[in-house]
Amino acid sequence: MKGKHITFIGLNYAPEDTAIGLYSTQMVEALISAGATVNVVTAFPYYPQWKIAQAYQDQSNYLQEERKGAKLYRYKQYVPETPTFLKRIIHILSFTKGSFYNLRKINEADLVISIIPFTASAWLAGYHARSHKAKSWIHIQDFEFDAALQSGLSSGGKKFIFKFLFSLEQRILNKANVISTISHNMIAKLQSKTSQPQYYFLTGLMRIR
Repeated sequence: MKGKHITFIGLNYAPEDTAIGLYSTQMVEALISAGATVNVVTAFPYYPQWKIAQAYQDQSNYLQEERKGAKLYRYKQYVPETPTFLKRIIHILSFTKGSFYNLRKINEADLVISIIPFTASAWLAGYHARSHKAKSWIHIQDFEFDAALQSGLSSGGKKFIFKFLFSLEQRILNKANVISTISHNMIAKLQSKTSQPQYYFLTGLMRIR
């Protein structure tokens, strides 16, 4: 990774210190330690409280920070106090809109890494990678649409929405150069969604050039 310019896109990042926020922060710091220059496009910290962190509440909607060698581009996304199905969609659309404009502030990228969830991050990554003729690497921590389906959110009139979402997911995955995930069971599920190169995370990290 030495000398490469990497754009990292993910909804959750430090100072969030649990779940995907913690994982993404450690991944970026490892990339910087390996010699990469990393720009992070992310949201304002809000998880797990589902509320913008106190230290960030009075900030403007767009904020640039530097944290342990990474340059962060944040957008103050909509955060629902009670995250229902519809409000979660608005939450993601809000992050997607703000991050689209933040990506335009980054002038150089050799590799674009996006974290699922949320799939919107991978859609943004595809756009950014094409703009810079860069490679796109999607890393999947969880299949968000499958998880929502298993939780019963597809009941009632939502079935047609999930049909569209799974179709969108497939199109996004098919445009990535490489996809990694965190378990062999998830690799098996991924194989039913796309034929793009797939790796267990540690292998994926070593193979990307």
